[in-house]
Amino acid sequence: MKLKYASVINFRSIQNVQVSFDPSCRVLVGINESGKSNILRALSMIGNEFSPTPEDIREPLPREQSIKEAYIRFVFTFDKSEMEKVYSILKPKMLSKKTDAPLLTKSGKKLTYHDFCLLRNEGLYHVDILTQKKSPTC
Repeated sequence: MKLKYASVINFRSIQNVQVSFDPSCRVLVGINESGKSNILRALSMIGNEFSPTPEDIREPLPREQSIKEAYIRFVFTFDKSEMEKVYSILKPKMLSKKTDAPLLTKSGKKLTYHDFCLLRNEGLYHVDILTQKKSPTC
């Protein structure tokens, strides 16, 4: 699993920024009070040590409407073996018992549930600042 990018929306002083991790080496450079520490704080929300608080919601500017969404979304890419593992976890939760039968068609090709899962190689980890909840999704 590889972290591809993180989107930060309405977190502290940050209105909207996307931090890419490709290439994997990054340096944050900026003038004082430009939000470097808040970017690092947002990225730290991926772990269990830090949780969002109401103080993390960005204060709207005087002519802005109230903040309706505030979150950090981490996007990961999976290799084939990791997607096979995701499939093995999701397969028992499928409502249909015919997991090997074609379920849908994409570009004229019939896909089974397994085929479809292998096409999806990204996973999300969403940190909602408003509700203060963290949740992984694939």
